[in-house]
Amino acid sequence: MSRQTDSLIAGDGGVPASPQDGVQDALVSEILALFQKELAVQVESPHVDLFQSGVFDSMTLVVFILALETRFGLRFPMDELELDSVVSVVKIAELVAGRKRAAALEGS
Repeated sequence: MSRQTDSLIAGDGGVPASPQDGVQDALVSEILALFQKELAVQVESPHVDLFQSGVFDSMTLVVFILALETRFGLRFPMDELELDSVVSVVKIAELVAGRKRAAALEGS
């Protein structure tokens, strides 16, 4: 993630480089807040490996995927998920953004 993204997450008023960066930054912030709310976990960095850091195990992953589905109104079938797509907050944000785009295309 760029310094601007880290700046936005830190809340010091950084400006995203493009509108898409702003959407991604907002998703990252929202997902970080969801970790805090649903799992009572503060993720140290949007780039940290959530498995290696001990945030995710098989149970917490399922709980968090359910929270994502509820929050964003999207489906993330476990049999379709790759571990690489949920390894970090940044990757989860990319997954959510992709599913939102796909849902928007299906609805139009």
